[in-house]
Amino acid sequence: MREVPDNTFDPSVVARLGRLDWIAQSIVDGLRQGLHRSTIRGFSTEFSDFQPYSPGDDIRQLDWRVYARTGKPYVRRFEAETSMEVTFVVDSSPSMGWQWEETVNKRQYAAALVAGMAWLFLSQQDPVGLLKAEPDGVRVLPPSSRRQHLDHLLSVLGTTPELGRPVIDELLQACLEMRSARGQVIVVSDFEEEAPDAGLRLAELRGMGHGVLVVHLLDQAEVALPFPEGTTHLRDSETGELLRVDLAALRRRQAARVREFRAQWRKVCREAGVAYVPLTTEVDYVTAILTIVESHNEAAMMGEEEPA
Repeated sequence: MREVPDNTFDPSVVARLGRLDWIAQSIVDGLRQGLHRSTIRGFSTEFSDFQPYSPGDDIRQLDWRVYARTGKPYVRRFEAETSMEVTFVVDSSPSMGWQWEETVNKRQYAAALVAGMAWLFLSQQDPVGLLKAEPDGVRVLPPSSRRQHLDHLLSVLGTTPELGRPVIDELLQACLEMRSARGQVIVVSDFEEEAPDAGLRLAELRGMGHGVLVVHLLDQAEVALPFPEGTTHLRDSETGELLRVDLAALRRRQAARVREFRAQWRKVCREAGVAYVPLTTEVDYVTAILTIVESHNEAAMMGEEEPA
């Protein structure tokens, strides 16, 4: 994962900009300033074939598996596509709104992350679409590359609908019914709800020729319990009762629960043939986007045949 040299793109810092369009532009500026453009070309290129390595070739494209098998260095070649449709499937269920104290919650983080990526792809003339659950069903914005389309995307991303139902299976089914051109589907969710058909629907999307990537987003406070050292009692949020706790043991149990939870969804994604990216709300947006793009590229490479 690439590191950003300062905290300029820390979610809590970026959130102070307030407006989602300012946040998105700030994130894209961060990607473009001081970072080589080749690191963000992932969704606009497609694997073509291999060629022998020559001095001056990008060593990041060396295929070490091929080298280990043949003893000869090969680099992967890519062909630019005229455009690549990118469709975001964004979870807006109640659990996404949970937050610890005044931190950025998962819903806010997902909105800013997707807004930044949408701005980036639209600036490359890639059509971008969005699916998000609302009280009366799934809001669908079909992929478009028109500049004014960004305003619609940001408007939908900025809403906070009150939902009282599971949404993941519903969102993925709506995505299947879009019948859009072959492209990239990026799902952003905490997966804190029962979604028994998610694996099947992810596999169906993959079978339709889409590249599919799942961003499993958790609040950092869910991963590393933020209680101060020396805490001996916690108050039950439902009963108000003050309970004695062993903080070290509690943290170990929570860490194990998170590992098991992520392993479960990693397995679902692996069986569906889609890429899986675990993120937390403490990861700065520039690093998060680079991680997503690089994970997409690695998954695409793993799916291609090696040269004879």
